[in-house]
Amino acid sequence: SWMSPKNKFYEVTVLISEEDNKGRIKKNSTKYLIDAQDTREAENNTMKLMEGTMSDWEIIGINISKIKEIYLPDIEDNNENEG
Repeated sequence: SWMSPKNKFYEVTVLISEEDNKGRIKKNSTKYLIDAQDTREAENNTMKLMEGTMSDWEIIGINISKIKEIYLPDIEDNNENEG
């Protein structure tokens, strides 16, 4: 499993505006789980994540997550194979 080095994850909600095939703007909210020490770092990390995004977007919410640990089996398998 993977623990955040900062022991905190933030759930960041981003509102993404995209044009559909009829030229209408559709807004969809997407949630990201961001590793950060505090809300300011969560915002900065989200901005880094969204760099280069072609669509207009804005952060509409940042909340501390109750998630403390993430299990990523591919990472676990790769770490065991490297040793």
